[in-house]
Amino acid sequence: PSHDRGSESEKLTSIFPRIEDVIKIISWEEYDKLKPKLSYTIVPNVPQESFEYISRFNFRGIDIDSIKPLIKKYFKLNVRRSLNKYDMKKGIFIHARYGDKLKLNSNVNSMFHYELLYPNYYLDMIKTFPDWESSPIYLFTDSPEIARRCFPIGRIELVDESWWNIFYLFSRARKVILGESTLTIGALILNNNYEGRFFSRKKIYDSYLWGCKIVRDKKYLIGIGKETIEFVRKCS
Repeated sequence: PSHDRGSESEKLTSIFPRIEDVIKIISWEEYDKLKPKLSYTIVPNVPQESFEYISRFNFRGIDIDSIKPLIKKYFKLNVRRSLNKYDMKKGIFIHARYGDKLKLNSNVNSMFHYELLYPNYYLDMIKTFPDWESSPIYLFTDSPEIARRCFPIGRIELVDESWWNIFYLFSRARKVILGESTLTIGALILNNNYEGRFFSRKKIYDSYLWGCKIVRDKKYLIGIGKETIEFVRKCS
């Protein structure tokens, strides 16, 4: 995925060497072929000692509470990793996902389109936190060139972190802002103490992101096709 910058050490199979004992790793091409055929099944009472149920559901049908212990057991993050460079309590953590989704949204005929957001969304949401003026603000993105051109870098710190460090940080951060990204949505499912701002016009996420104020104002959406192409031209 575009969160992974190509480093072998950052690949899921390197971070969790035994993951292929319990999960089959497939390519994006295989996933694209499977996606239209996927069915959704809620899996009740997943036992903590087994991982065999993972293949029976996808995100839309997950019984989140029943699998949290399972996820934490098999996907233990490196809790020894230093967080000293981040203010986890006061800091505002932003994840702006663009990357490969810009290419897909530039083509009106793409098989999939995504909800990509103008920088104004993130800037407006920062100001909804009462203490934002005294809070450090961290921006994580897979498109740093866009951030440098179209975000007020300086007041906002552009952070260069691997995708799995981003996952870890968002599973611990107290204040978060995000859009449609499975990376940080997944991290927040494991976060028991946060306040967030999340944009989605899709209501399937509402019950999972209990700590988020859901934003649906379409003025923040980058339009498909010409509008996305213009955004890339302006900000790249």
